[in-house]
Amino acid sequence: MDPYPYHGEPDADRTDDVAAQMDRLLAGLGEEMARRGGVHESLVPPSEPTGGAGRQPGEPGFTIDPGALQAIVPSVAETFRAPLEETCVQFEITTPLRLAHFLAQTAHESARYTALVENLNYGAPGLLATWPSRFDEKSAANYARQPERIANKVYADRMGNGPESSGDGWRFRGRGILQVTGRASYRAIGEALGVDLEAEPDQLQTPRLAALAAGWYWGARGINALCDRDDAVAVTEAVNGGRHGLQQRLELLNQVKTVLSGGDVVA
Repeated sequence: MDPYPYHGEPDADRTDDVAAQMDRLLAGLGEEMARRGGVHESLVPPSEPTGGAGRQPGEPGFTIDPGALQAIVPSVAETFRAPLEETCVQFEITTPLRLAHFLAQTAHESARYTALVENLNYGAPGLLATWPSRFDEKSAANYARQPERIANKVYADRMGNGPESSGDGWRFRGRGILQVTGRASYRAIGEALGVDLEAEPDQLQTPRLAALAAGWYWGARGINALCDRDDAVAVTEAVNGGRHGLQQRLELLNQVKTVLSGGDVVA
């Protein structure tokens, strides 16, 4: 079975949707950076001290109910707890509704935080269904089950990437818990975080930067306001650019809400 099947319009191109979403992200990032006056001083490379910005479980201040993380991302709950707490503080994701939507959406986008890099291992039928304008039967057979070649073809010459021969499509494929994609987005998110993601894109797969990048994505798209209305459809559209996987996102959201309603969300 092909990963991340596309369920858009029959003649649509998945890359068009991704590129449009990254364009919206870049526009929002510019506005958010201006609002913050540049790189936030507490967002420093993970090799440097955090100065208390990232709290360890059990420390005073904002905490996420361990039960919520265990329910939604059971295999990595402890690994991601401190990065998520830091992210939630930085981007004001500190109400029950905001936290529930953030955890549900990021869990859906990353297979419950287990897929921090895009899987493009498509077979020929998947290529034809997902990128009908980029593959015919002959080329689909030629590219099938070659993820690096597929990425370089479908992401070429857009989102700041060079041509297929540049290797940018593979180098800057979707990463993190909200799947940042394309050289331009890596550059902009890296500038926001104070990390050179363009030179070292794999850093976006580390828990702290995966979480903080998602926070910048969330803030740049103004998603907290949608969470405050508890508008799951609008949140999904802001995160995804459409309503792909809406049913599972709603199920995850209800799962988190159920856990959070059993006790305090923040302490």
